[in-house]
Amino acid sequence: LQLITKVTPTGPYLNIALHRPRIFERVVREVLRHGGRYGHTQTMKGKTVIMEHTSSNPNAPLHIGNLRNVMVGAHTSKLIAATGARVRQHFYVNDLGAQIGLTA
Repeated sequence: LQLITKVTPTGPYLNIALHRPRIFERVVREVLRHGGRYGHTQTMKGKTVIMEHTSSNPNAPLHIGNLRNVMVGAHTSKLIAATGARVRQHFYVNDLGAQIGLTA
């Protein structure tokens, strides 16, 4: 299967054009073959990653950005877990932070 359709030198770079339908077909075939395990590896197996996220500022009102942070943190944790790592998620409630401690 030829996946590259054209290679064009441009200065110090190479522009590589891919045969998109063939690339798409190959990716779909792999996704179907692996199912829910597609993209998973064991690269980080045996390692632990601690993710702290979603800590809201207790001195300010909640807003849509807080929800965004929940989603980014949770899904980043899932991506890391897909590499085989044990992921521990931590949420610090009422952690006022160093900026508040400095003003006390």
